[in-house]
Amino acid sequence: MMACFSPLLAIGFQTEIPSLQALDWIVIGGYTAFVFRIALWALPKIKDCGAFLVGSRKMGKIMTTAAGFAGGTNANHPIAVAVATFQSGMAGL
Repeated sequence: MMACFSPLLAIGFQTEIPSLQALDWIVIGGYTAFVFRIALWALPKIKDCGAFLVGSRKMGKIMTTAAGFAGGTNANHPIAVAVATFQSGMAGL
């Protein structure tokens, strides 16, 4: 039987998946509890979609702009812009 050859194994890439240690689970649990605590604190303050999306328009211009920018961008944007520019020319920008 012929063994499979992987280029990743040839350069010393580890094939074992490391397991999480106790400290990792503590950090994950603490973060999850923190996020849920924020959600429980904010839940009574949200009365409608406007309160959820733009904070009932009480955040100010800078925070509203930052929230809109953060919600509208992600890690795929540079790749998506490059693909669209390649396909459509400058219209992709």
